[in-house]
Amino acid sequence: MSFLTNFLKLNQAKWMPFMSMLVALYCILVLDYDFQQIIVFFVAEIFLVMVFALIRMLWSYDDLPPIERAIEKIIWLILGILGIVFFMTLSFFTLSKSLKQESFVDEVAFFLPQVAFLFVGQIEAIYTNFFKNNHYKSASPRNQMGSFFYVLTIIAFLQLFTIHLLPNYPFLNQAKMGVVALIVVKFCIDYLFNFVQFRHIK
Repeated sequence: MSFLTNFLKLNQAKWMPFMSMLVALYCILVLDYDFQQIIVFFVAEIFLVMVFALIRMLWSYDDLPPIERAIEKIIWLILGILGIVFFMTLSFFTLSKSLKQESFVDEVAFFLPQVAFLFVGQIEAIYTNFFKNNHYKSASPRNQMGSFFYVLTIIAFLQLFTIHLLPNYPFLNQAKMGVVALIVVKFCIDYLFNFVQFRHIK
């Protein structure tokens, strides 16, 4: 338990990508998820990333005067909500066309325990690396929204599979090594963006 406690106290950039990768590998190797289900799982994870980015943004306090800070936060909040709506709408219509299951919602509900685990991880990360260490007192709302650039990269990455590869090469859906390769590539993207955004947090 002490190891886990000390591990979670590390910079978020050092453990969140590993946590995401290990949960995804568990879904593949133990729960026997296929390619499409893992992509839906990633969509749910990215939704959490965007929501927690908005939370960090709203609680950030920098050196701006209160009125300017409030205006900036309102602008970022509106843009963030629009970004979440756009991402979820795009994901819904894109994946609904390719999923074997009838309902996108049913697919999401299929792995709620795994998403809940990531949710707890996000809560731990924002508590340890944002509130407990008082980082929120000096954090810039603008910098907290950097996660949305990560989302744009992941969207482009996932669209490559859902629009181009899976429809043209259906056998990839059941190819375990292909799914593992997808998870590893996403881990590299996760680690890069987490390192860039959270490297300065102690």
